[in-house]
Amino acid sequence: MDLRSTQYPLLTLSHCAVSTPVFRPVGTQGTLKDITVDQLQDLDCQICLGNTYHLGMRPGPELIEKANGLHGFMKWSRNLLTVIIIIFKLFPNTRRTKMTKRDVPGFAIGGLSGGEEKDDFWKMVTLSTDHLPREKPRYLMGVGYALDLVVCGALGCDMFDCVFTTRTAVSDGFLLASLSVRAQSYMRPFKGLDQ
Repeated sequence: MDLRSTQYPLLTLSHCAVSTPVFRPVGTQGTLKDITVDQLQDLDCQICLGNTYHLGMRPGPELIEKANGLHGFMKWSRNLLTVIIIIFKLFPNTRRTKMTKRDVPGFAIGGLSGGEEKDDFWKMVTLSTDHLPREKPRYLMGVGYALDLVVCGALGCDMFDCVFTTRTAVSDGFLLASLSVRAQSYMRPFKGLDQ
C-alpha cells in the first residue's frame, strides 16, 4: 500500500500549478451546472474536466473551434483536462509494463466505481497504483464519495472527479463530511447544519 501522505506532486501545467490531491469539477459539455467561471476562480479552482466524447457531440468541434478552443468556449483561463490521457486497465503483466513505460504526463484509472464492494474497489485501485510510476499523477475517474477520496488518496491517487457533488447541489442537497442531506429533510428552523 502506498501511503504518500505528504508526497503528492504539484502539477506544473501551462495555465497554473495544480496542487494534488485535487477533486476537479466536471464540465462534461464545456459548462458546469449552476456555477459560473468567476465563482470557480473565486474558489481557487485550478483545473476543470471536460469529456471529449460529449464535447464532440455537443457543442461540437466546429463551435469549439470558432470560440478559439475549449478555453475560449468556457471563458476559462485556468487548466482543463479532457479525457483522452491513457485509461489504465488491468492487462497481463507484459502489456501493463509497456503501458507504464510510455512517455505520457499522467495516467487515468477507469472502469471502477460501478457498484463494486468497497473492498474489491480499493483492491483494484491498489493493484493499479502499485504498477504506475510514482512520479506521474494518477487520475481516478468518476470517484467522488468522501470516503473513497480519502482512501484512494492514501492508496496513491492524485486526481478525482465525479458528477455526484454537482448533482447533489443542483437537487438542493449538500454534503457534510460523509453525510448526505437533502434540503427538504433538513428544514428545522434556526439549527446549524451540524446539529
